Amino acid sequence: MSDVATSVALDKRAGNTARWALAFVIGGLLLNLGFNLLVASYGLGAPHDSQLFGHPFNSFLYDANDRFGDTLKMALTYPGPEVHPADPRWGLNGRLAAFEHHVGLLRGTQINHFHMLPLSTLIGLGLRAAMSAMDPGWLLVIVLGGMAATLAAVVGTAAPKGESRLLLIILALICYPALFAFDRGHLFSLICASAVMAATFRCLRDRRVDWVTILLFAIALNIRPNAGLLPLGLFLCRKGVRFHDLIKIGFASLIIFLFGMLIAHQIYPPYSFESLREGLRDYSTIYVSGSGGQNYNSSLFGAIRGLYGYHRFTIVVPLLVQLAVLTGLALACWRQRVPDAVFMFLLLSAYVLGGQVLLDYHLIVFVMPLVLLALNPLEDRTNARIVMIGCCLLLIPKNYISHVTEGRADWTFQVIFNPLIMLLTSMFLLYRLFRFPTSQVALGGRSEVTT
Repeated sequence: MSDVATSVALDKRAGNTARWALAFVIGGLLLNLGFNLLVASYGLGAPHDSQLFGHPFNSFLYDANDRFGDTLKMALTYPGPEVHPADPRWGLNGRLAAFEHHVGLLRGTQINHFHMLPLSTLIGLGLRAAMSAMDPGWLLVIVLGGMAATLAAVVGTAAPKGESRLLLIILALICYPALFAFDRGHLFSLICASAVMAATFRCLRDRRVDWVTILLFAIALNIRPNAGLLPLGLFLCRKGVRFHDLIKIGFASLIIFLFGMLIAHQIYPPYSFESLREGLRDYSTIYVSGSGGQNYNSSLFGAIRGLYGYHRFTIVVPLLVQLAVLTGLALACWRQRVPDAVFMFLLLSAYVLGGQVLLDYHLIVFVMPLVLLALNPLEDRTNARIVMIGCCLLLIPKNYISHVTEGRADWTFQVIFNPLIMLLTSMFLLYRLFRFPTSQVALGGRSEVTT
């Protein structure tokens, strides 16, 4: 086949991947939305003591009363001058008053902001200062609009040129994890996902690590330290990261942490190494050994805790599963060339499965295997379909059935479905990697990541 014909075939496969993935995600969103509308139309969306009433049956997003809470309410936990009034057309003043009241009730309790690392604390302090200096409505537009533009730029830069690029950008912005992040105003998940995706795409494209990649990984690690599994996986699987690159990433992360702590302590003296340690202990008490953060938690830890409660094995089992997936992936990569799309799905699954509190908005990263699949379609169409279906199932809401305690729906069975999807898909892909090693190639002619 000539180079022109090969390029046309690749473009056609890329377009088909993007179109089918976007259609799958839109269909999943509409299906869950239809369920929510059906429930609401029969009056089940109103608050009631019955187990079949109210949230989460009337929405697949978070409780509307707490919308933008991870931006506005989080910022209000820090001291500062009086908040700038919002333009009445935003409809935010009542919400801000409710947030301030709720923050006052939580002050001095174990639910606090001291568990956040210095970089996240600096972002929170900056948002608090901005809320006193400008209209909070415009602040949300600037911050969330900026993050949407950043996410679009990261995906658009890595995606293949043409129609598939636009389709993949749309998919990244409207998938359930992204909508959930924007609805919550959860900047940290958006920043971490954008940094991880940009760094990984650069690494896979260049098959080496430069200082921009190191900085991006260091930023991600200073928001979610367990994101360090991604450069480790790239190193173990020989995908462009070398041992000295890991040292540089660790050193850059430490520098950001220490300077961040120094600056944050100067701006906000109550924040210190001691308060961070206490905050992490409080967080563990509420969200790990306690029941906080159970709903919308996509880690295997969340699934086991939801089914069996908290026990010692609740933490150990997910870590063993994470180790098993990562070990299987590394062994497969040492034996053969594993396509980037398959590699990325398995590595991301290990990253999510082994966490403890990892809410749905962190699943945005599963857009990455779809971009890689569009860039370099697999000759093994079975594996291509497995990766695409697995990613798409993780990028749509599945809030149809809820666990009910004392007449209230406290978490949905999406908490079970998401880790189960990752686990079964990973097992199937690893089986096929070892069972059919010669078929694990990509159609030729195009580098894995382009710009």
